[in-house]
Amino acid sequence: GRWGKKDGASACPSVHSMIQHFNDLSGFVISTIIRHPSLDVRNKVLAFWVECHRQLWMFNSFDGAVCLTSAFGSVPVRKLLAAHLLEMKSSALRQLESFNQLFTENRRGYRACVAAALSSQQPCVPYLGFFLTDVTFMLDGNPDTVDASAAGVPPLINFWKRVMLANHIKTLEQMQTLPYATLMRASGLYEYLAIAQGYP
Repeated sequence: GRWGKKDGASACPSVHSMIQHFNDLSGFVISTIIRHPSLDVRNKVLAFWVECHRQLWMFNSFDGAVCLTSAFGSVPVRKLLAAHLLEMKSSALRQLESFNQLFTENRRGYRACVAAALSSQQPCVPYLGFFLTDVTFMLDGNPDTVDASAAGVPPLINFWKRVMLANHIKTLEQMQTLPYATLMRASGLYEYLAIAQGYP
């Protein structure tokens, strides 16, 4: 996709902004976990983020949930866990294992969750990485034109490719029309998490 080119940041600023925010937030979560010298505090911070992960999953905020999963699987966190300098409860391990199962078998479980949210008119934030991957396959895996030389005419526009892309974008637009109307901004918490923007 264009977002992956050298001029991607200027050509697709919103996409690059979301990718940067994902990376910033993941780095912020990692920092809050590993920076404390106390094992007890590190464990409490990790437990807090695991609960945030559960809530994000429950509210179909898959981009946020995948972001936290990425932080939990980062090298610094995994090294602390391996050295028993950080402890994750068995319930948390089961939660993350169940979440990761959504992305096996061509992401069948994840796709089912997104489809269920849309069909029931529930808010949903898909993982942008999967959306962009699907768009890339549609763009690169299908020709722009189809051969019509047997009919004695020039190549024809591959409308099926355009239909696939249009349907995919339409799905994303549908998600954007379903707000989290029951959620309210928590004073102080929003500002604290906003620190992640531009971190480190």
